[in-house]
Amino acid sequence: MMLPMSFNDGWSSEFLTWEDMFQKGKETYEMMVRPFKNFGIREKNISWLNYFQDTSTAAKKMIAQADIVVLSGESPAWIMQRIEDNS
Repeated sequence: MMLPMSFNDGWSSEFLTWEDMFQKGKETYEMMVRPFKNFGIREKNISWLNYFQDTSTAAKKMIAQADIVVLSGESPAWIMQRIEDNS
């Protein structure tokens, strides 16, 4: 499960920008799934949590069902703020 949760006001700060960054075929998406593909994990087995679209209930369910959870981003403070916002 991929959780791209750290972003700033100018980068991936709204749904359309998020979707453009993490859509299949986009550079960021491909960069993030590449390590999993290299270990034989198929794309159909990789799910994404969309901060702007998924509810906190859906997020909790997805996380509970995941074998691996990847929190990506450059700022641990932003990641923690996003988690707190959805708790």
